Amino acid sequence: MKLRSDFITLTLLVGGSILTSCTPNSGSQKEALEVSVSTPPLQAQALIAPPTTGAYSSGMYRNLVSEAGVTANIATRLNNTWDQFFTSTDNNKRLYYPAGSNSDGELAYIYDANDNDVRSEGMSYGMMIAVQMDKQPAFDALWNWSKTYMQQSSGDYQDYFAWHCRTDGTKIDQNPAPDGEEYLAMSLLFAAGRWGNKTGIHNYQKEANDILNVMIHKEDMNGGVVGGVTNMFNDYNQVVFVPSTDSGLNSFTDPSYHVAAFYDLFSQWASGYTDRTADRARWASIADASRYYLFDQAANSSTGLSPDYSEFDGTPKSLNSNDGHDNYAYDAWRVSMNWAVDYAWFAKVDNEKVLVDRLQSFMESKGVSTFNNTYTVGGQALDTYRDSGHVAMLATSSLASTQVRGDKFVQELWNSTQIPSGQYRYYSGLLYFMGLLHTSGNFRIYKPSGV
Repeated sequence: MKLRSDFITLTLLVGGSILTSCTPNSGSQKEALEVSVSTPPLQAQALIAPPTTGAYSSGMYRNLVSEAGVTANIATRLNNTWDQFFTSTDNNKRLYYPAGSNSDGELAYIYDANDNDVRSEGMSYGMMIAVQMDKQPAFDALWNWSKTYMQQSSGDYQDYFAWHCRTDGTKIDQNPAPDGEEYLAMSLLFAAGRWGNKTGIHNYQKEANDILNVMIHKEDMNGGVVGGVTNMFNDYNQVVFVPSTDSGLNSFTDPSYHVAAFYDLFSQWASGYTDRTADRARWASIADASRYYLFDQAANSSTGLSPDYSEFDGTPKSLNSNDGHDNYAYDAWRVSMNWAVDYAWFAKVDNEKVLVDRLQSFMESKGVSTFNNTYTVGGQALDTYRDSGHVAMLATSSLASTQVRGDKFVQELWNSTQIPSGQYRYYSGLLYFMGLLHTSGNFRIYKPSGV
């Protein structure tokens, strides 16, 4: 069950935007779907213009660092961050831990020092960072550990991934967490596109499609809801919190699990369980449902803040009176990244720009260098701390910003933050690294062959 226990106190110019080119990522863009809403756009200031064609079609990725006038050496920053997290042996800094080998090769895991465990979230984020950094040995070692220890080999949960394990591979909880599966599948498809497929567990494309099939066909595979295990998406095409009827865990959602950009790619690349056309259409419907949910339901219409958990109609949700998950907190930091990346890759729904502008306007009102980690969705501060992972997500949201303030959040990430270390480096560090990749134009789509 995905309960966050670290709820702690803590040059080509297009449309006025600098872009970088990447040739292997071109593809055809589906017909755009515009979601009709009545909320008016924010008052315009000095506008910048995000491209009207997404990176999936254009192969062009914005370099927000250059746009914001930041003079940092991007390659050095990315390599230093990789070295600290993935090659360092300093147990106060590193995330990546080699763990021997088996018949499929080297093994390694991403360690959550705060909770003393290994999470499908972290493993999948680590794999995504590795493929974006072109680090195939690390990718393969993380995937091997995930496949060996986290994936269920039998029982009602067969082929789902346990959401967290001990460092020796012992499963702590049988339940999967959808964000883990989403990033596992996406990173494997990108690996197929960047490096090509091999055999066995290194046939990345097959392994990714096996995960996609389980996500939307688990009940078909089990012959119904057996042992309380369900699909990861409900009949209304929304991702559930946990695919289990136990304690009603499948009866609500987590806004940060809604990654419409990934669903759009699945709708074009999935091989399908028994019917490719039907499965691709289902993924397209899931993408559309998430885009509608994130704008029209989950985000507060004044602040742009989303809760950690919500009902399927967007109403903030807590599991008990003290858990705080009805507030904008640690899971919810990722929501603005999901809006912005979806717009940057597909440019289908202008409302995602409205969401980013609204959220950044709220955070700017609190001070770009002083905003806090957690708020009620109405905007009341709940702590006096700030985390570089949160800064990274708000900087990433600038991919869809139409206001000059977007540059300020990018500058804050690149000029005023350090690589996370210490007890809480796991979550903060992974978001920080992805933020560096996104804002520098180095988080890209790699299209597998034959799709």
